[in-house]
Amino acid sequence: VGRLEEAAARLAAPAPAMISYCSTEKGRLPVEHWRAGGSVLLRTVKTPTWLLADADYTRLTFVVGGGYPAAPTVHKDLALLILHVLQRTLEVRGQLQVHASAVVVDGRAVLFSGPKRSGKTTCFLDAIVRTGARPLSVDKVHLAEDPATGGLRVFGIPTRLRVLAGTLQKYPGSWDAFIPEEYRGAGEERLWRGESDSKVTVPLTSLRSITGTDFELSAPLGMIVLPDVARGRGPLLREVTDPGEIASLMRPNVYTPDNPEEDWWSGIGEHLAGDLRARAEAFLTGIGSRVPILRLEGAERIDHLLQDAWRGLAAVPAAAP
Repeated sequence: VGRLEEAAARLAAPAPAMISYCSTEKGRLPVEHWRAGGSVLLRTVKTPTWLLADADYTRLTFVVGGGYPAAPTVHKDLALLILHVLQRTLEVRGQLQVHASAVVVDGRAVLFSGPKRSGKTTCFLDAIVRTGARPLSVDKVHLAEDPATGGLRVFGIPTRLRVLAGTLQKYPGSWDAFIPEEYRGAGEERLWRGESDSKVTVPLTSLRSITGTDFELSAPLGMIVLPDVARGRGPLLREVTDPGEIASLMRPNVYTPDNPEEDWWSGIGEHLAGDLRARAEAFLTGIGSRVPILRLEGAERIDHLLQDAWRGLAAVPAAAP
C-alpha cells in the first residue's frame, strides 16, 4: 500500500469515479481513478482498498493494508468492488447484463425485466411462491450466446432480496418476520405508495429456507416478461411483436454505457463503450425473433397471468442442441 501511495503521488491528480449498483446514494462507492500507461489504478475513498488493472480489465490485483479494518461496511465496499470488476469482465468477454429478476420454468429461464417499481420482485415472488417456479436471480442477470444450442443462456446472480413491505404482505406466513411492525396492517394506499423506508431485506439463506428451494445457476432463455404492476391496474397479458416497441421497452433495462444506473459515465472502461453499445443494440433489435416477449399488467393476484405465460412457454419449441 505504501508503494502504491508513493506511485499515486507522482501521477497527475486523480479523477473522481463511482462504482455503483444503483443510482441512489446508498448504492454508490466513490473511488479515485488514475491511468498510467497501460494500467488502471483505483483507490476507494472510504477505505484503503486498491485495485490495479490492465487497460482491458483482464488482469486484476486487489491490495489492502495490514491495518485493514474488519467492519461490515468495509467488507461491503470490497464486495462491491469485486462485483463491479466481475461484471465488467463478463461484459468484456461477450456477456450482456440486464436489469431483471429471473425464474426457471420447465428448464427454461423467464426474465422479468423493467425499471424500478415496475413489479419485477412481485413477479419473481408470485412465480416461486404461487406457481412453483425455481429462483434464478433477484435483480440482475447476464446473457451469453450458447454455442451448443445457438440460443441465449441466462446466468443468475444470487443475492439478498430487497422488497417493499407491502409486497411481502401478499404472502402471509413465513414472510411476516421480515415486515417492520409499523407496516403490519398498514392501509393499501400507504403500502402501494412504495415508501423508500418500507423496503426490507430478506437474506439469501432465509429466501432458500422459506421457499424450500435453492437458486438455479443458469438456464437457456425461454421468455421475457415486461411487467407493469401498479395499484388499480387491471390484469392483462399480451405478446409484444413490434421490434420498435420491444426495443423501446427493453432499452432502459439493458446495462450499457448509456444506462444512468451503471458507472460507465465515470470514465472507467470508456474505451469499451462503443463495442458494448453496439452489442446491446444488436440484442434489442433481434431478441423478439428469438424468444416470446410478453407485456404483463396487473395489481393483486397476478399468478394466473403467470400460469398463462407458462402455458405459452410450453408451446414454444426449445432450442435444439
